[in-house]
Parts: sequence; structure tokens; C-alpha cells
Amino acid sequence: MYEIHEGIVYLILNDFNTSSVVDHKGEPTGATARHRTGTLPFMAVDILENPNSPHYFKHDIESIFYVAVWCTVKLPISAKMKTSISRRKQCLKNWEEGGAAAVADAKTRLVTRGVRALRFSEEFAPYSMWLCEVARILKDGQSAMDAVSDRRIIYGDKVDEDFDMETSDHYITYDKIKVAMDSGMKHVSRVIPDALTLSS
Repeated sequence: MYEIHEGIVYLILNDFNTSSVVDHKGEPTGATARHRTGTLPFMAVDILENPNSPHYFKHDIESIFYVAVWCTVKLPISAKMKTSISRRKQCLKNWEEGGAAAVADAKTRLVTRGVRALRFSEEFAPYSMWLCEVARILKDGQSAMDAVSDRRIIYGDKVDEDFDMETSDHYITYDKIKVAMDSGMKHVSRVIPDALTLSS
């Protein structure tokens, strides 16, 4: 939520379920909630696998990505698309029916294998480029996280102490997401007339 006063935007935090206590360096020490909060299909994999994980910016980006994937696969706009919705819904079946581990596994496969295999509704197909770009960023971030985890198992927790957890070592940043969105929207602007005709 936000308010604008005298041309200045003020962000307002109005839900403390996933707020974090920070240490002396300003690093989050974990969510204040004593249970996993949120909706499984839209939660970040880190949170699904470890409910006590600190909540980072990258988790919000990941959640927005899953909401976008969900909408592009499951929401028909035109009447003619409703006939194929049951076939497309199968793509996300594990997100709805699985527990936290199964949902995390399905999402990891989605990000690592790419979203191109998903069956997008025709209305949202032009946005698939944007989703692919964001998926690539999430995949790079996950690869960096996996690599540092492996090194810490072998060499101990002191390895890669300067690794930035907030951004998966600068792979998942606001600037990179903005570039991906701009790139995706340029693609949409080239094909949007066709997309609009489908929904009329």
C-alpha cells in the first residue's frame, strides 16, 4: 500500500505476518510469524522448503512470478478459450494438490526447465516472453544459491561469507527485473494487436 503526499511516495507496511527482526547489520533474522504464511501456489521455494527462512526481496519477486504464471495458464478471457481450460489447468495440478515439498519441487522444475512448456491461454501468450525472462533470472539466482550451498557443505559455513542472500549474490535485483520486464513488454507491444483481437 502507498500514499502520496506533496509529490512524495510513502510505502506503508500494513501486514506484519512476514515481517522480520533485523540484526545489528540490518540483516533479517527470520519472519515473526511462527508458522508458514501465504498461499502455497504463490510462495517462494525457499519459504516452502524452510518456513523459518528470512524473507527477502527475491521472495516477493518469485511470488509475483508465480501469480503471473497462474493467471496466464488458468484464466480464460474469451468464451472460446473456456473449452481448453481443463487441459491447461493440468499444468499446475501439483501446485493445488501437493504439500509444501511437492509444490516446491514443481516450481523448481518450472524455473529450471523454463516456462515455454506451459500451455498459455491465447490471450496471455504474448506475455510468455516476459515470464521467460523472469524465469531465467530466478534460475540464475537459484543456481548461485545451490553452488554456495554445495561449497558450504564441503568447506564449512565460513565459505562465501560475502554472498548476498537478499539477491542471490546480485542475480535477482530490482534493476535486472526491470530490464526483463521492459524487454518483455517491448515484445508484447509488437504483438498486442493480435492478442487484443483474440479476446474480442
